[in-house]
Amino acid sequence: PNAYRVLDRLESPANITTVVYKGIRDLQDSKGFGLTSRDITSLGKLTQLRHLTVDASPEFNDENLEKLVTLQSLNSLRVIDCGLTPKCIPTLA
Repeated sequence: PNAYRVLDRLESPANITTVVYKGIRDLQDSKGFGLTSRDITSLGKLTQLRHLTVDASPEFNDENLEKLVTLQSLNSLRVIDCGLTPKCIPTLA
């Protein structure tokens, strides 16, 4: 939890090109801990990000995806078990 503590520290290096985030799953709680809206805002500041993988993050949804549209270098997005719906297709395009 609280991935922003790490992500905020990654903002200044211009050479971060790949981020793989695997949410924490609690066996007792199927929801687990994933990226929050604040974490995704921090990801949006990694201007050199080219590859992003997000796993087990229900808050990574259509609205939060829009925070990443400024990432001009992003050419690979892998999303597993997140909150995206078909409504995000225009944002992805």
